[in-house]
Amino acid sequence: YGVLITMKHLYITLAPLYLIYFLRHCCFVNVNDHNSSKPRFSQIHFLRLALVTGGTILLPFLPFFIYTSNPTEQMIQILHRLFPFQRGLCHDYWAANVWALYLFADKLFRFASRKLAAVLPLSALSDGLPDVPPSVTALLLVCCLIPALVHALRLRVDKRASNDTKDYGGFFV
Repeated sequence: YGVLITMKHLYITLAPLYLIYFLRHCCFVNVNDHNSSKPRFSQIHFLRLALVTGGTILLPFLPFFIYTSNPTEQMIQILHRLFPFQRGLCHDYWAANVWALYLFADKLFRFASRKLAAVLPLSALSDGLPDVPPSVTALLLVCCLIPALVHALRLRVDKRASNDTKDYGGFFV
């Protein structure tokens, strides 16, 4: 997951799913205890996972810390370029996702309002659909992730079938 994040930062939205997946598959271990058959949380496995994931994510940024005079300013600039919230989420042709449909509806609305303006005096309609603030987008993202997170938490983890790949695909659906 760390390599995936460094290659395409938009996958950061999948972080909660990957967190649940890695915690369940890597950090909970079966203990040979006759009193309990439940897996127990392993702090050592968690520390290993955190070091490998964190190191993989931080490694590409290491040159900015070593070879620049002001690494804090460099990191702020990188974050502003990776997450350009100041220019808005709905500027033309930003991403081919659900917002592309919103922009398409906006273009249709503007086209229809121009045609109607010739017949009716509707000057307020020519502004198009309202811009979507980043806070609304974040809220929509969280609302859309909740069903997937609930599904991921409810999945049964069988350590004996951990090499079976059919369970992995269902986890992220």
